[in-house]
Amino acid sequence: MKPLVSIIIPVYNVAEFLPACIDSLVCQTYENLEILLINDGSYDNSGDICDEYAKTDFRIKVVHKENGGLSDTRNIGLDIAEGEYISFIDSDDVIHKQFIDTLLGILIASEAEISMCDYTKFSSILPTTLRDNKVDFETYSGEYMLNNLYNKHWVPKNVIACNKLYSSRVWEDLRYTSGVLHEDEYIIHELYAKVKKVAYCQLPLYYYRQRHSSITNEISPKRIHDTLNIFNNREAFFRQHGYNHLIQKNIQARLLNIILLAISYNNSETERLLRKNLTSILKQPNISPQLKCSSMILAAFPKLFWAAKRVKRAVFKSREHSI
Repeated sequence: MKPLVSIIIPVYNVAEFLPACIDSLVCQTYENLEILLINDGSYDNSGDICDEYAKTDFRIKVVHKENGGLSDTRNIGLDIAEGEYISFIDSDDVIHKQFIDTLLGILIASEAEISMCDYTKFSSILPTTLRDNKVDFETYSGEYMLNNLYNKHWVPKNVIACNKLYSSRVWEDLRYTSGVLHEDEYIIHELYAKVKKVAYCQLPLYYYRQRHSSITNEISPKRIHDTLNIFNNREAFFRQHGYNHLIQKNIQARLLNIILLAISYNNSETERLLRKNLTSILKQPNISPQLKCSSMILAAFPKLFWAAKRVKRAVFKSREHSI
């Protein structure tokens, strides 16, 4: 008997995209699946779509719950999942028909606890991924993946949850932090610290949907707090478990994120954090001269910085319309 794989899909107001997601699950070449659709208090007809699909495929189980956020929804899925292996799929995304087959195959072949693939972005037309019978993959220790948590070669595919397959044993004493944004980044270091081996294939078998939305200069205080608290959380973990060599990398990553938040959003709090940390930012070798220059201009002349950015954006838009 082939092992059971549980796929956990949090669902929240995605009626437009949900059928494509579920269709990509039910047509997987690997058939011994438990498909858990966790409806997180949707107020569109997403819940009805889940129920209709459950009538057509016995592998689909639907849970309707009050809205509690992505972490809470995934945790409920983990609590009820019966599979030997676990995967998380976002309900507006799509997976290749051999996604589970491939990740399970390399996980078993490598005797790893986590397997992962690459991903590709799309907006409306699905990309084509050629998949040969032979799948090349590489194996890495969990410690290697932890040490490369901030490596540009790996980010963000090493952090996101949805391009991976996990042994259910990995989750026995781990759950997502409820009520936070960027929940994947709050737990990934704990996962890598726990496992001995990770298998990786370069095939982009996960299709991440880019949903068109207007560019905004606004950011909520919660998003600022949750983004930066990731690094506080990691530092505490590194200190507790003796990963002292990762503390400086974590500090550098936090400073880089302060810059990116400050230059992306016209917000008094992000500008305050930038000015407070400017001396440390200018000393960091991992931060480019261009970002350091932008930081100094924004800290000293914020009105000039945002005026120049508005002009640049207007020029870019006019060029787009003229093409």
